[in-house]
Amino acid sequence: MKRPRQQRLIWRIFPTYIAVILICVTAFSTVAYNSFTQFYYSKMEQVLKDAALLSASQAVPYYNERRFKDLDRDIANFIYRPDIRLTASDENGVIIADSLEFPQNFSAADARPEFKEALLGNESVVLRLSHTMDRVMLYVALPVEFENQVIGAVRAGTSVADIDYVLWDFYKHMIVAGLIIILVSGIASWFLAHYWVRPIRTLRLGVERIARGDLTSPIPKLTPKEMNTLAVAVNAMAKQMDARIQAIIHERNEKAAILAKMEKLERMRKEFVANVSHELKTPITLIKGFVETLEEGGVDDEEDRQKFLGIIRNHSDRLSAIIEDLLSLSRIEQDEGYGMELEDTNPAEIIERVIGHCEPTAEDKSITIHSVFPDNLKSIPLNGALMEQAIMNLVVNAIRYSSKKTEVTISIQQTESNTKILIKDQGRGIDEKHIPYLFQRFYRVDKARSRQMGGTGLGLAIVKHILQAHKGDIKVESVVCTGSTFILTVPNNLSQNFTSIDALALEDDD
Repeated sequence: MKRPRQQRLIWRIFPTYIAVILICVTAFSTVAYNSFTQFYYSKMEQVLKDAALLSASQAVPYYNERRFKDLDRDIANFIYRPDIRLTASDENGVIIADSLEFPQNFSAADARPEFKEALLGNESVVLRLSHTMDRVMLYVALPVEFENQVIGAVRAGTSVADIDYVLWDFYKHMIVAGLIIILVSGIASWFLAHYWVRPIRTLRLGVERIARGDLTSPIPKLTPKEMNTLAVAVNAMAKQMDARIQAIIHERNEKAAILAKMEKLERMRKEFVANVSHELKTPITLIKGFVETLEEGGVDDEEDRQKFLGIIRNHSDRLSAIIEDLLSLSRIEQDEGYGMELEDTNPAEIIERVIGHCEPTAEDKSITIHSVFPDNLKSIPLNGALMEQAIMNLVVNAIRYSSKKTEVTISIQQTESNTKILIKDQGRGIDEKHIPYLFQRFYRVDKARSRQMGGTGLGLAIVKHILQAHKGDIKVESVVCTGSTFILTVPNNLSQNFTSIDALALEDDD
């Protein structure tokens, strides 16, 4: 028995595709023609309305002076469109002017509904047969008004044949374009059908991409169904491979990040040890030298002996201050990690205590301390002792680095979400290049002067960590030779967090 000849897949696809193209082009052409016809008629209607409106405004003087013969002579010059016919009637509907015909050739205006409607004060649009022109015309008529009185009507019209000619020309071009689209689409569909019947080639290319390591470009959907099932299985295998590779890369990156962090922490530890060693070495060396001198009896003069003892005492105090600041910093960092006790506290009370402690030192330099607090200041969660220490450090610095007879101002600004404490001085100011490093441990803008004034280099680092423990932050605004303003911001409730404490801790010695 002879087996029936199987029809090629391309001859199943191609005729259907051509049929779809024909239906789509025909539907689109019909819709486009109807839409363009409606649009063109609407456009012509607007053109006629504009022409009638312009003519009506120009005709008013003629009506007022009853110069209808002059109006008939001049009406053709009201607009420069030979394809538009202009006609005018008096208030009784009698034709008195026309751009193409003599008025006496017209019958009564009652036969013209557009004039009848316009004389009632309304705009009128009419499509009808013109008896004088013997063709279908599109008319737009408007009333001619003077002092809110209808004194006549003006009509603008054009032949529908002219409109149909334009529309037919458009339709011919659309037919030609449609045939070209069908031809081009038919050729394209023929070649496209050949690609559709070769899914094995697409599958092969996809497998080759996977073999090269490209696991992010899946094989597209294939036909028939059996080939697509195989493509889906290959895509699933590539996706699983990519997920495993990404997991390995992620794990490797995490290890690298942990290593980098450990290296950074180790570098910070070494720098901190080096800084501490440097800060402790100088006073210890000086103390040791002066003690040895005294022990050896190299100083006989009592005045020199007392001077040496005073130097030893000063450096001993400096050592004590450094150690105390290091212990304070350690306690604060521990509070950051394990939490600290907070209670609702009025920040104004803390500031008043700070001012009380600092006023004697300020008076020695004739420096005045001012405080500015808003009305109805609310209490916020604070550790009073730590916050007092932070503000105290900043006020002491403001006094220490300000000239005599200047002012230090402490103010509070409070909003619904946070509270800001501003300490402003009239000191030397801080150069902008120093501000990013200002809160690092042992960083000094002027190292010699800072040590001479008794600074340990840890005060601002302590302030920063106290603010971090309160989930707040601190920033500096400074102008050289004018002064500095330190701005402490703390949240009004514990649900807010201005800055990541862990991130700031790592920034401490960057």
